Amino acid sequence: MSHTDKTKDQLLEELTKLHQRVVKLEAAEVEHQQVVEALRQAEEQYRSLVERASDAIIIIQNEKTVYRNPMYEKVLGYSVTETMDRSFLDFVVPEDRNLVKDYYYKRLEGKPTPREYEVRVMTRSGRLVTMEVKPDLIEYKGEPATMVVMRDITERKEAEEALRESEERFRSIFEKSRDAICLIDSEGRYLMVNDAMCELTGVSRDELVNKHYSTFMDKETHELMEQHWLQRKRGEPAPDRYEFKLIRTDGDIRIIDNVPTVIHFQDKPPLTLTILRDVTERRRMEDALESMRSKLLNLQESERSKISRVLHDTIGQNIGILDFNLATIVEILDETSLESISRLIDNMRNVIRETGDKLRDISSGLHPRLVQELGLVAGVRNLIDRFQGATWIEVHSSIQLDELQIDESVAVNLYRIVQEALTNIVKHSKCSSVLFEMAVDDGRLGVMVKDNGTGFSLEDVSQRDIEQRGMGLFIMEERAKAIDGRLQIHSEPDQGTKVQVEVYLNA
Repeated sequence: MSHTDKTKDQLLEELTKLHQRVVKLEAAEVEHQQVVEALRQAEEQYRSLVERASDAIIIIQNEKTVYRNPMYEKVLGYSVTETMDRSFLDFVVPEDRNLVKDYYYKRLEGKPTPREYEVRVMTRSGRLVTMEVKPDLIEYKGEPATMVVMRDITERKEAEEALRESEERFRSIFEKSRDAICLIDSEGRYLMVNDAMCELTGVSRDELVNKHYSTFMDKETHELMEQHWLQRKRGEPAPDRYEFKLIRTDGDIRIIDNVPTVIHFQDKPPLTLTILRDVTERRRMEDALESMRSKLLNLQESERSKISRVLHDTIGQNIGILDFNLATIVEILDETSLESISRLIDNMRNVIRETGDKLRDISSGLHPRLVQELGLVAGVRNLIDRFQGATWIEVHSSIQLDELQIDESVAVNLYRIVQEALTNIVKHSKCSSVLFEMAVDDGRLGVMVKDNGTGFSLEDVSQRDIEQRGMGLFIMEERAKAIDGRLQIHSEPDQGTKVQVEVYLNA
């Protein structure tokens, strides 16, 4: 091979290598352009995300705000010109500035700082806003910078504060309440109890927590409580207040007024908050009062019976003797004497007969002898007949039974209620007619007395004391209670008055 051929080959080889380099450079240029385009697109996407972010985002260099997104302006209320090139510390409340500044410079120096903390800033309108900030070191336009993502947590903080205050108030009420209060989990165990609960049960707080509530009640009461709990848990109607018997550790049985409330938590089993009040002494006093009331009514009826017998057996007999003696005098007088005093004797005998009639009415009013002898139905029929004859008020009577076997005390008290209702009609109603009904339905005896008179306002009457409103309504209420009956009075001005009483016959 000649020198010339060798030179050509070398030149061709160099040209080939040069071509390969050119091809590689062209490929690298294309790749560079692709990378630049990808970077540009990524930057646009990133900027779009930042611009549309629901969090406020700013970039800080040399303590100056060199970038901020629209949300930052929305939260603080400042425009671009009001925030750009100003120290970000200008918008932080004075109390937080030193802390924020310290974190800022430590972060630039590479020292450890919190990745997340809270800062209070002042908006343009003067509103104090709490921001949750997450700062991070970046490079911005070739120089170190800090990008801060901020979220407005003011409402959350206010809610947390309100919750804290509410919890403090609840705890204060919980601990200081004179009523026993406890929180029970879904398994029936005590989670929280106050001092009053410890005093009520006779058990310390440490011993009560995690103890099942059934510890302090008998089987029957526990089953009833479980039934109510399941009803409330299923959202079914259940008593929101009831009484039960609590058995203390010393064996003493207390009557408890219970007000339970189910508390629902999201994704957690429901709890029961219950307020317990010891009403044992009150119930004993009410029972004693009820017993005294019953004894008083019985004593009153007994005294009336005695007076009635005295009037009938003594005074009634004396009146009869007087009438007989006058009749005898008339028989033994001669014609001359009889003519002169016959009118006087006739007048005296008329007065005696009227007195006797009045005496029988008084005796019957004091003690319904007819009720004792013939029963309630006959006694009420007689009472209505005498009422209609004495007042000329028309009575429409519907008594849907002929005879009734009930306890004498029940019969007498029902008779007295009807008697009192008719007496009130005469005194106050100014009515022209009365409707009376008595019937038995489903084991209950119902009695109704209704007039078409002036009526009255029940609300006004209920607000008066006993002396102002009279004893009539009070006596009817007491007599109904004495026989475990239910008394209802309906009345409105110019709409008349209706008195209803109902009693179970097997009570």
